[in-house]
Amino acid sequence: AMGLTTGSIRYVSIAAAEENWARVKGIITGAVRYIILASITITILLILFIPVLVDYYQKPLLGPTLLIFAAALPFTTLTNLFVSVAQGLKSIREKVLAKDILQPFIEIFVGIGGLVLVSRLGYEASTWVAVAYLVSVMIACLFAYFKLIRLFPKLRDRNIDVERIDKQLLSFSQPLLISRLTSITAFRMGLLLLGLWYANNIVGYYGAVIQTTQILPLFLIAFSAMLGPYISEAVASSNQHELKHVYTFSTRWIIALSSPFILIIIFAAKDILGLFGPDYVIASTALVIMTVAQSINLGVGATDTILVMAGHSRLDAINNTLLVILTALIGFYLIPTYGLLGAAITQGIAIAFINILKLLQIHHLYNIWPLSASLIPYLLAMGFSVGVSLLILYLFPDLAGIPKLILITLGIIISYILCITLIGLDKEDLGILREAKDNILLKYLSTK
Repeated sequence: AMGLTTGSIRYVSIAAAEENWARVKGIITGAVRYIILASITITILLILFIPVLVDYYQKPLLGPTLLIFAAALPFTTLTNLFVSVAQGLKSIREKVLAKDILQPFIEIFVGIGGLVLVSRLGYEASTWVAVAYLVSVMIACLFAYFKLIRLFPKLRDRNIDVERIDKQLLSFSQPLLISRLTSITAFRMGLLLLGLWYANNIVGYYGAVIQTTQILPLFLIAFSAMLGPYISEAVASSNQHELKHVYTFSTRWIIALSSPFILIIIFAAKDILGLFGPDYVIASTALVIMTVAQSINLGVGATDTILVMAGHSRLDAINNTLLVILTALIGFYLIPTYGLLGAAITQGIAIAFINILKLLQIHHLYNIWPLSASLIPYLLAMGFSVGVSLLILYLFPDLAGIPKLILITLGIIISYILCITLIGLDKEDLGILREAKDNILLKYLSTK
């Protein structure tokens, strides 16, 4: 979507904070125009390229499947735009409902029902899977649009003029396309380089490592989705105190929620990889290295979101390009000799370096750090959980596999929660937990 979804979050949130509804309307309509134009152009190019792919793979039935997937592209990009605008208006509900609940449910429902039918009629199953995906994204797109209209009814109000900032929006958004492409390349670089020198099974082992560590940034991703509008507003209004508060608060919660999972992976690395198969245990050291690297990524907080939402999209693109170059240079030196371990060290060093660089950039630009004294209870709880884990390993040296994974998981989570409870939390964190509990209770009672 040419980075327009992220650009929409930033500029919609700023305009909404100023109550400049004409500009909000102009941002939405301008982004819709460019996204439709870009997605239809890409769809046409994909359709023209389909015969080449069919001839290359010698699979005539692949054509209709690819054609349907190509047709789904405009609806997918528009859905992303609509939910991004809603995020800019400080509502993440539309994203959750449209993309995380409705679309997967319809895709599964239509897919399963259709597969039963096509199997009886003798049609290609993959074609119906594509049809199910197309139907799901079309419905999700309509749903997201009507939810956006409900959230921002002024979009259809003809009495409100349209104030366009197309040039500013495009100038900000285009570097994000480079940033996105380089980020994906850097993420896959270890696998790609490993595949140049080693067999497929070694690549598969490292793939399991990557999949496992991808659990860790989930809280970072969730907080980043929520923080965007607040960061944009704070920077636009030069509210240094608010920006610092958002950064420290979000980082504290990211670390607090992620810490138990980091410890579980470190202390039960072999047992987790054993779930993929006994041969995967060979990659346990690589898993620990990547987990440590991801802990640095989490420890510096939502640096990407802060840089982008503060208007530094070009700097973000430069950072991610540097990440690709650094990963490639280190990888070509380490991976041929050290294999799995070399790939993990390569990506670990690159991830750690680029995140520390972003941390320093944010400090240079805004004179803020992500850590605060209110993080101490969580760090002490982590230390206590480490001690409990070491005790478990000492008392049960022969325990392995699923029983060890369960015992380590329970030991870390229980000791972590117990320690935090005994030490006590920051007043702000306690207030948030009480508010969350009251909301859950209110919703429960309202159903009675």
